[in-house]
Amino acid sequence: MTSQHWFTSRLEFQTQITCLRKYIDKIEESNTVSITYQGRRGAMVVDAVTSRQRQYNARVLKIVKGWSSTVREGSLKELIDKPVDQRLFGLRDGESQTISAVANGLLEFGEDFDIKDEDLICESWASAVEDFRFAPKLDPYVGKVDGIGIALFAYLRKMCGVDAIKPDVRVRQRLLSMGFEVPEGSQALMLLCEILADELAIPRSKFDDLLWREPN
Repeated sequence: MTSQHWFTSRLEFQTQITCLRKYIDKIEESNTVSITYQGRRGAMVVDAVTSRQRQYNARVLKIVKGWSSTVREGSLKELIDKPVDQRLFGLRDGESQTISAVANGLLEFGEDFDIKDEDLICESWASAVEDFRFAPKLDPYVGKVDGIGIALFAYLRKMCGVDAIKPDVRVRQRLLSMGFEVPEGSQALMLLCEILADELAIPRSKFDDLLWREPN
């Protein structure tokens, strides 16, 4: 018997899963809107880094839109050439440097593996670091950047197109509200979410999207 099997076969867990399924059944998936950054990977990095502890629609998207209006394409290269202005967009200390360092890391990955297209660079990087998702500092391109922890690492990978879930406060609070015992730490939260997604037979990214929404 695998550790995951005995963990999920417990009566307590199955009761909680039933509650989670009821929540998901109330979600109208057809109304789900996902923001994609195809061809705008610099804007994607701005979104990821500024998403920490900010209201997404009210603040993060405003910052992304503001920076994007100052450049032509919103690319990684443009993000290096025109960093996000800390004062103009109300960034915290160090965030502008983190944004630029992440963009530079992705471009370095492209150079090292002879990938020119920025969309392909991001997709290839996100797939390549799957095994580092619980220890992003092992990634010499993006994970090592100051300010990038497990949650932002996962969020970046998700926006790059791989199957991932961001283990943040929102996810923790949602699961707690359904009666799940959620241990401290991003690693444990992300592993629990992966187990739940497997149990529900849905992709991790879809599970992440569903936890954003309130049931009707």
